[in-house]
Amino acid sequence: MKRIDLTGQKFGRLMVIRFAYYKNKKSYWICQCECGREHINTYGNLKYGHTKSCGCLHKEVATRVSTKHGDSKTSFYKKWAMIKERCEYNGADSYHLYGARGIKCNWKSYEDFKDDMYASYSKHIKKFGKKQTTLDRIDVNGNYELSNCRWATLKEQANNKRNNHYVIYNNECCTAREFAEKFDMNYSTLMTRLSRKWSVEKILSKHLKNKKCII
Repeated sequence: MKRIDLTGQKFGRLMVIRFAYYKNKKSYWICQCECGREHINTYGNLKYGHTKSCGCLHKEVATRVSTKHGDSKTSFYKKWAMIKERCEYNGADSYHLYGARGIKCNWKSYEDFKDDMYASYSKHIKKFGKKQTTLDRIDVNGNYELSNCRWATLKEQANNKRNNHYVIYNNECCTAREFAEKFDMNYSTLMTRLSRKWSVEKILSKHLKNKKCII
């Protein structure tokens, strides 16, 4: 396979100087960043915009959204920084799940985020504790904004993931895990039967019948 020569091309702040090596069927290139540092990147990361600097751009973004407020070391501020990173910094590990999917942070500043969310954050912590207070989007395909965000426990957030399986029973929709808990059913067994195209009524009937036999 002929190698595409990237020498002399610029991607973001990175100027490609020369080819470095092949590894795992990927070509790696030595780049010169505008800040003066050299950085090695793959062809794919450069071409598709996953990497635009040696890391200095990310540091500058983090600095800009920080620190006149004095909250930069608080867990609340870190949640805001996490939102900005995953939505706006294409070098973030989770960018492909958020910013790349078109999900935006509609809070223009940390102060706006704090005005909208801090009171409810404090209230949730008092009830559930800091470790059980996570920021959850109600519509997992929607943006980060007041109308689509709430504070949730780890369990509530897990039940709202977009890869969840949903079950409709008695005209009510719930996740498969919630359904299994409600009827004291083994979750793996439930998922196996759903994958076999069993109806919810058949699954529940079989489960209740087996449970009676055990009792």
